[in-house]
Amino acid sequence: TIAGVNITTTSDSITFSGQVSLTTAGVSINTVSGDITFGDALNGRQALTLTAGAGNITFTGAVGDTTTLASLTVVSAGDISIGNTMKVNGAVSIAGDSGVDIFLGTAGDGLSLTDAELDLITEAGSLAITATGAGASITVNEVTGGGSVNGETLLTSNVDGVFFVTTASTFNNSLAVVANDVAVDALLGVTGSLSFT
Repeated sequence: TIAGVNITTTSDSITFSGQVSLTTAGVSINTVSGDITFGDALNGRQALTLTAGAGNITFTGAVGDTTTLASLTVVSAGDISIGNTMKVNGAVSIAGDSGVDIFLGTAGDGLSLTDAELDLITEAGSLAITATGAGASITVNEVTGGGSVNGETLLTSNVDGVFFVTTASTFNNSLAVVANDVAVDALLGVTGSLSFT
């Protein structure tokens, strides 16, 4: 159980091998550049903020399967792996560290939203994913979900591009893409509005 605390290390990695419950107030975990690993279920209707610098963040167990998180913010990380279901009541904001590619729905390095048939769900609010730094891109392949119809999925690549590849993706809300380069090489379904900037 983590009750409204801030956890900071000096570049050491943190692994939560058992179930984690966020019980009161917001929780912030900052490893500077160490890995953050949740090896089992993560629950609690609280805000969770993670900062790993160039370290990796791994969610092995289900997130919010019994009690949805209030919000999830990844301030920085190297590779981000989500290996099970994730349910968050409010906004989900995920940013890869400078120069790290972010993959949505593609197994392997980076961020994968559909590994193990993952369907990312936000009950309300929005999903914002940003790739920053030279050469950092976002690749989308067979993504399902993305929030409520009233929410918005925002994909931003500050330097490189956003690429929809191989297998069709469906976003159950509005989709906004902000990038220097956008390629749509697979079917793309959007329930709400669609914008490319």
